Amino acid sequence: MFSKPQFEKLDKLLATKFASAFMSKQVAEARTTIRAFLSQNACLIDDDGSALQVLAVTAKDFPAKGYAAPVMALPDHDKQTCLTIAALGSWVAPTATSLRFQASYESSSGKTSKVRHELRRQHDGKWAVLR
Repeated sequence: MFSKPQFEKLDKLLATKFASAFMSKQVAEARTTIRAFLSQNACLIDDDGSALQVLAVTAKDFPAKGYAAPVMALPDHDKQTCLTIAALGSWVAPTATSLRFQASYESSSGKTSKVRHELRRQHDGKWAVLR
């Protein structure tokens, strides 16, 4: 389970000020989905990504077997705890309905794995995860 200090760190990262008002608006609108996705993704202990399905865009499948969870790249991590989101960056909003960024996941051993994520705004206005 993602800990209170981990949520506090993630919230601080998501509160980053952007030079672009457009980017600030996109991130603010997608914040709830980003927060939920990253905290769940950081707690996966194997290649079962099915828990992420509720946050996925329509027709996206987070498989129950074969999902490349960040922990898979960090074999020294103590799987009794969640990875920590150490950094967020490389934010890009190519359109009003698309948002991309890089998350750096940190293991209990201090090693990190960087993963690119992408969200899309759905027809109902809600943000969902593409990757």
